Amino acid sequence: MIKKIKELILRGEFLEARVTMDCITKEELEIAIFEIGCDEESICAYSFICFLLLEKESVEYHCLASKLLNIAFPHIYGGYQTSLYHIRKAIELEPHNKELKKELLFFNDLPEKLVSDEEAREIRNELCL
Repeated sequence: MIKKIKELILRGEFLEARVTMDCITKEELEIAIFEIGCDEESICAYSFICFLLLEKESVEYHCLASKLLNIAFPHIYGGYQTSLYHIRKAIELEPHNKELKKELLFFNDLPEKLVSDEEAREIRNELCL
């Protein structure tokens, strides 16, 4: 079933892929997404997540998008910035989720410092790190 959903996503048949999602676990979906992004080097993986977000915005999909961008597409200009956007959206949906706030610290460690030192300090203080 993972093979089928991968084929559908790679063909841009997102509606059918979403229907097929009902037959697989969340873990299998994540495997399919990362195989498309990492192995196939196809942006279709990210596009499919955006399609899912348009249908139903969720912390889970924003986190999946962020993780995919960080792992499969950091070399694409704007990849990290878009990843940061998704983490910030996830935090908007779950403002008290400490694990999501910890994710912001990653963006402070980048050479681009997408999260400022001041914001990182505030996060560390809030999380008692």
